[in-house]
Amino acid sequence: MKKYVMEAMGVFFLMLALMSNAGALAIGLMLAAMIFIGAHVSGGHYNPAVSLAVYCAYKMKAREVLNHMGAQILGAFLAACLYYMLNNEQFMLMTPAVVAWPLVLMQAIYSAVLCMVVLSVATSDGVKNNFAYSISAGLALAMVLLVGAPFAASLFNPAIALGPFLLVALQGKLNLMQYLMAWVVGPVIGACVASYLVNYLNVGKSDKVPPRG
Repeated sequence: MKKYVMEAMGVFFLMLALMSNAGALAIGLMLAAMIFIGAHVSGGHYNPAVSLAVYCAYKMKAREVLNHMGAQILGAFLAACLYYMLNNEQFMLMTPAVVAWPLVLMQAIYSAVLCMVVLSVATSDGVKNNFAYSISAGLALAMVLLVGAPFAASLFNPAIALGPFLLVALQGKLNLMQYLMAWVVGPVIGACVASYLVNYLNVGKSDKVPPRG
């Protein structure tokens, strides 16, 4: 249970950084801080795409990854609720100028970069430590937010998109559905591609893979 509380807490604080308009570097530093606090507890994913990539790399079991995703979405939902309580208005992600396949493609590309960092650092026995993981992932997130700014409203994180959307949906407003699909589908594709690439690039070097369950 502790690992799921940690995942929810990590996404909650990521959402707070995003909602405060703190900028890419501050959001990256928040991720680094949360990973340093909780990587040894939950793995420090704080992103359903990252959890999916770790699962595809045979580092997690099916039930565990689903529980991680649920906790991450809950954390984002609670942060959106807090924003509503403090500001008496919904937190809305900035909608990009492009929809459909260009948005899906860019979400997939930048999500793949983030997931490759996690798979290369956090799941490798040679570099398993919170400091290396936190700094690498935090800088990677800041970098893709800066480079991919026009597409980065959801931080390339499906939980960040789904949390506020669920609160809006409870009020019967589904006008962001077209963006939501891209914000979810793109990172899912990116996670799968990242898992394949990391496995391909490190063939013969990887740890023994545990069976999925």
